[in-house]
Amino acid sequence: MEGDSVTLNSGLTEIRNEDLIQWMLGNENTLIAEINKQVNRFTVYDDVLDGRFRDRLKLDNQTGSLTITNTTTEHEGVYELQINFTRIVLALTVYQEKSAMEGDSVTLNSGLTEIRNDEQIQWIFGNELTLIAIINKQVKKFTVFDDVLDGRFRSRLKLDNQTGSLTITNIRIEDAGFYKLVIIGSKPSLKTFHVSVYDSVHCCGPTGAVIRLVLSALVGVATVILLVYDIRSRRAEQDKAHIHTSGVFGDDVVSVNEGDSFSLNSGLTEIMDDDVIQWRFGNENTLIAEVNKQIDSMTVYDDVLNGRFRDRLKLDNQTGSLTITNITTEHAGNYELQTNSLRKCYRLTVHSEISVMEGDSVTLNNHLTEILSGALIEWWFENENTLLALIKKETNTMFVRDDVLDGRFRDRLKLDNQTGSLTITNTRPEHAGRYKVNFNTMIESFSLTVNARLLVPVISSNSLNSSTSSLCSLVCSVVNVSHVTLSWYKGNSVLSSTSASDLSISLSLPLEIERLDDSYSCVVAYSFTNQTTHLNTELCHTCSDSVHCCGSTEAVIRLVLSALVGVATVILLVYDIRSRRAEQDQAHIQTSQT
Repeated sequence: MEGDSVTLNSGLTEIRNEDLIQWMLGNENTLIAEINKQVNRFTVYDDVLDGRFRDRLKLDNQTGSLTITNTTTEHEGVYELQINFTRIVLALTVYQEKSAMEGDSVTLNSGLTEIRNDEQIQWIFGNELTLIAIINKQVKKFTVFDDVLDGRFRSRLKLDNQTGSLTITNIRIEDAGFYKLVIIGSKPSLKTFHVSVYDSVHCCGPTGAVIRLVLSALVGVATVILLVYDIRSRRAEQDKAHIHTSGVFGDDVVSVNEGDSFSLNSGLTEIMDDDVIQWRFGNENTLIAEVNKQIDSMTVYDDVLNGRFRDRLKLDNQTGSLTITNITTEHAGNYELQTNSLRKCYRLTVHSEISVMEGDSVTLNNHLTEILSGALIEWWFENENTLLALIKKETNTMFVRDDVLDGRFRDRLKLDNQTGSLTITNTRPEHAGRYKVNFNTMIESFSLTVNARLLVPVISSNSLNSSTSSLCSLVCSVVNVSHVTLSWYKGNSVLSSTSASDLSISLSLPLEIERLDDSYSCVVAYSFTNQTTHLNTELCHTCSDSVHCCGSTEAVIRLVLSALVGVATVILLVYDIRSRRAEQDQAHIQTSQT
């Protein structure tokens, strides 16, 4: 109840030295308290949100639990506790007590001075969450459902068409209970009232009033305890990456890969005739899709936010579920579903893969154009669950922790002071792994692969293995590679290719060319870079322009023929010489006889 104190329990018995504990409130996830054990700092930010928490926040320095004193309805809402990678959501209900004599009128004040055009107001009664009144400003509809619950409110409900406040006239005993005001729009909120009705005969005195007040306070505390217990019990039963809460609030954490499609489920099987369904994105609760069954309208606003959703949003005309196609890291963040009776949040994490060569620099981009006031940005190396860098705009804090993990990041981490992006310089294989950035309600994750530097491929002649003397036989090779593709190109066309597996191996790729020119090249490539060697035409000559390019068989035949020609030449020469000498001898004999 208003004025009470409440403690939001961290669930810890003791804070560890490496713990970072943060308490946040609302859709904007405004940081209201923080414990950084590494620097032994305990801080409450009680001046945020127009000072609604001023002098009301207290941190337990042993457990990290947060106490809010002298609560008001302004403190009602969803509180989020983040302990390193653990996330707990607590829903706090602070109700106003209203008392009336039977037969009187009671007004439940919305706290608004005027209803905004994009707002829908719902009044809900009792544990059954029965809708008793609704205002839809867009279609100028003001409706009271006074026939529900066997007509107990018949002709006794009145709506203020300027503020949305609800008046119950001629109040009765059966009208006592809890009333909830749900405001759906760009600034959603929840407000709770407890109405007590007394008959004139049993009207209590001062002592009775105190007793009733104490009982109401106990009911309020019990409600908060049960709600917190229910949320935490459900969370323990589910995967750590998913958080679900029942009733008006709910929250799912989902992770998708960049380029995938994902459907945000409305939870409906069919859209009813009076349903208004809105999908909103981000801290500003930007409207991105809407179904208004009353006017048979179904709209996606994919040009908002600089067109980041353009041609990517699809609404299911039966259930109202929203599908986002071809997701990028710009789509990471909080999505909120608002219907007549339900408010549900999805936190979408987008995972992207980055590859670099050893020694290069890589920037992990969080896609911010500037760091807004109140922003908190954390960079984590998930493989070792280690905080690498932090930016806190409120205190102008910005630092990198490059000495962690045995100094593997020493002098290699750089933060962009405008966007908060993180750069790793002179990368090594030990820097490969998963990185995560948390900023306010958004989470992005990156998988970094560090590859060995590519060597230039070598082209050599392979004439001994040529299938025919009319072709030029070549081989392209590269050594000690993995995750690469080796290819022969003619111009821009791929002639042949082969790939390396995870292991570090040597690759070779042969090629036979009939007509040689300088348009051939050999390329070794990662998915993100390559090395190219162009063919030197002097490596190979065809038999049409050289006597040295014949095959091995032809070379033997030519050698034998050449030998035979040589022998025949010698024989003829000897024969000629001997014949000439015989003729000379014969002529000499004849001369002597004469």
